[in-house]
Amino acid sequence: LFIGAPLLNGASPALLRLLANATNSSRLEYFVDAASNVVANETFSNITAANSTAFNSTVSNVTDTGARFLSESGVFNRQLHGLLNHVPEEPFVIPEEWHMYLAVAIGFVGAFAAAIGMATIMLPSSVSTIQQFRCGAIPSLHDKEGFQKYRGALDDTTLMFGCTLWGSLIGPALTYVVLASIVILTLWSLTTQMVQGFIANLVAICITLGIK
Repeated sequence: LFIGAPLLNGASPALLRLLANATNSSRLEYFVDAASNVVANETFSNITAANSTAFNSTVSNVTDTGARFLSESGVFNRQLHGLLNHVPEEPFVIPEEWHMYLAVAIGFVGAFAAAIGMATIMLPSSVSTIQQFRCGAIPSLHDKEGFQKYRGALDDTTLMFGCTLWGSLIGPALTYVVLASIVILTLWSLTTQMVQGFIANLVAICITLGIK
């Protein structure tokens, strides 16, 4: 249409009748309007090598006139608007707001559960170990062979406090990041199919290993 309609400015009546019979009424409207900016047929029929420059200039003017008609035509605008309305919607590139809220909530719950679990494991274990040392259940200074081992690595006992502190912080933080990332990737339209395929394969592998 962008090429054909401008050239119809110089089309013959026979060509217009042929197009009228071959196209529908909506397209015929702006074909006829484009051809209404009449350029004499003799301009095209009497072209020779001598006036090729004038011919090129005429075609350029015809093309510009037809292009202006297409841009100003209400029929063309309606056709273009209809085509744009039928363009399929692209998937969301950015996750939706409720995806983020859900990921934060699930990540927070998982991190809190991890912190509680680590506290219930580390604190009783530390108290039990200290009591066994004091009661002699674990040989310490009274064991001549064990004493030499403890004496060679006295500073190792200080690692327990660092492990307790940083383990209580890093463990829940990693749990939060992992759970929130899984939720985002599962709900995000760009990665949903990939995650679903991965989960399906993982479930299939687990079922296979469980049966064996």
